[in-house]
Amino acid sequence: MRAISAVLFLALCALLVIIYQAVQQELHIRSLKTRIAVSDNQVKLKEDGILGAKTKLEEMNKSLNPLITQRDQLKKQKDDIKTGNANSEKELGTCQAEKGKLEKQSTETKDSLQKLKENQEAEGKKAEEEIEGLKQQILQRDLKICKFVDTALDEAKKLCTGAI
Repeated sequence: MRAISAVLFLALCALLVIIYQAVQQELHIRSLKTRIAVSDNQVKLKEDGILGAKTKLEEMNKSLNPLITQRDQLKKQKDDIKTGNANSEKELGTCQAEKGKLEKQSTETKDSLQKLKENQEAEGKKAEEEIEGLKQQILQRDLKICKFVDTALDEAKKLCTGAI
């Protein structure tokens, strides 16, 4: 009986050890399930955060596309304006060169015109002097003629009236 009691005691001890290990495993399994559930929740939260970030990123890209297009248009306008400015500056240089040439021509023309006027005035004075000289010659001739002409005649009077 002692042997039966010893075997029974040993069986009971073995049963208690097995029960203790089963409870330990069950508690361990529960803690693992809890950790898995917590990890699942954390993964879901992180996935939601990632999806939200992707959504925001897509919205930003959508709102950024018109800005990129506008930037490209502004760059094109800037390049067009630079090209226009370069062309305008080139045309300005050409116009200033032409203006300089025209001013030089104008100055030369004015100088030529002034010389022509001076020459014309000199020639006019010379012509007037010649006319005065010729008048004097005619007057002297008339005076010489009036000395010999009979003043009784009407034509002689007319001719000699201014001369005498």
